[in-house]
Amino acid sequence: FLLIVSAIFFVEFVKKPKFYLFIISVLLNVISFGIYQSMINIMLVLYAGIFLMLFLNEVEYNKLKVFFLMVLQFLASFLLNTLVTKIFCTKSSYFSDKIMWKTYPFDTCYHFVKHYFRVVLLAESPMYTFSFALSLILSFIAFVYMIIKVKAKAIPAIFGLLGLMVLPFAIAIIQGFEPDSRTQLALPFSIAFLFYFAYCVFEKYIAINYDKEVSAQNNENNIPDGFQTVENNDSENLINIEKNISRKEKIFSKEFLSSLAVVLSVILLLLNIIPSYRLAYSRYVINKFDTKHLTVIAEDLKNYNCNAKNNSSLPVFFIGNLPYEDTPFCLEYDKERKDYVLISVFALDSDTIPTYFYSSNRILSAMDVLGYDYTKPNSSR
Repeated sequence: FLLIVSAIFFVEFVKKPKFYLFIISVLLNVISFGIYQSMINIMLVLYAGIFLMLFLNEVEYNKLKVFFLMVLQFLASFLLNTLVTKIFCTKSSYFSDKIMWKTYPFDTCYHFVKHYFRVVLLAESPMYTFSFALSLILSFIAFVYMIIKVKAKAIPAIFGLLGLMVLPFAIAIIQGFEPDSRTQLALPFSIAFLFYFAYCVFEKYIAINYDKEVSAQNNENNIPDGFQTVENNDSENLINIEKNISRKEKIFSKEFLSSLAVVLSVILLLLNIIPSYRLAYSRYVINKFDTKHLTVIAEDLKNYNCNAKNNSSLPVFFIGNLPYEDTPFCLEYDKERKDYVLISVFALDSDTIPTYFYSSNRILSAMDVLGYDYTKPNSSR
């Protein structure tokens, strides 16, 4: 939310260069960047989207100047956030430890990044849909048509399009590894900008131009819209010509494009709702499964004088894992993709070394949520 507000202030600053608008947008960015690392990725996508929208605006802006202001705002926000973090926060290597380029060969990291592109583009994970692929296709067609209409003036728009295509994968490229799906927060913004760009191009260069051509031709011939003159008075031919023109107007008119946009929106809504509902249902089934077995285990531990309220009791250790009992509508967990939302607490981190140490702590943390506070093991045991 703060980034959206920041982007609005930045756009206002471009329209009316008042310094306080720039300062407010920078401060909002600093706060957002400190909340989560992926906020930086979102802001970069917003920059690319704003830059792309400049080519569809009726007002002519200096694109190079706007790009320079974007760079300036981002650097000011990033550096100020880094300074605040160093002063008030404890130094952490959380993000730097995930950069695989320093550990693995180039070919391995390149394979990871390429695989992540494929997973998102082809929706090979339940976390993603075909919306991104569809938005890329439509925006590419729109860009080609835009070049045909305005020639070289549209070429710089390729930088905005490339930004929207690549920047959602910035974390994967920096890390050289497939990031957790929870960090992919920039993709919905990129999809929205690409679809909006395609719609605006089709509306501006197809629907409006065609309506003007039809209206101008009819005015020249001094006849109502939807009719054309013919040399003979054959009423049947006149009706056929009227039907053909009406059909063309329906295909290329603004109303038709609006209707088409509504249909595509409904399709996209279904593309996102169905897997999202299955994901939520799968998580619900897993939670019920975990709660049931955690409660049973807590009751069984009472038979071994292991009281959850007695912190001096011996630590509890779990060996092995327990797959959850899914239903046909549930999504399956894939070990390669590691979609943690689809994994039971009894299988979480069970393969991490030291074996069953981290998984035991995960299970005991879940039991703690249910009110069963047991002593956790340490790695030396």
